[in-house]
Amino acid sequence: MTVRRDQKLHDKTCELVARIRFPYPDENHPDWRTIVNHPTQLIVFNDGKLIPDVVTLNRENLAQVLGEIETDDTVNEESAKQWQDYSTVCEWLYVYVPKGYGNLAKQLGGKYVKGFREYFYQNGQIVINLI
Repeated sequence: MTVRRDQKLHDKTCELVARIRFPYPDENHPDWRTIVNHPTQLIVFNDGKLIPDVVTLNRENLAQVLGEIETDDTVNEESAKQWQDYSTVCEWLYVYVPKGYGNLAKQLGGKYVKGFREYFYQNGQIVINLI
């Protein structure tokens, strides 16, 4: 498990990303639900070795979408290895990195990730951009 310099910021970002980007159930997916694995780990894979930050499950409890939120100190090869492992659980993996870290994240693990997003805070609100 990755140790972060600012776990509180990470957990807050997980909650916000889940609410904004994974708002399930919705009209098109009424049987899906989104779980945030922080601070409590609720959904794990591979005998507890894989703990994605955000997990969207269908009615059968199968992962449909995963979200992994990185901080400035976790955009690295260790995290990219995790992304590779997560991609074996679910092909729809989205990785959220701080603004300015998108290119590095793509270089480290682009072939395992469905999409990268950069985030930052402006006036206390999270802003998420496609990269």
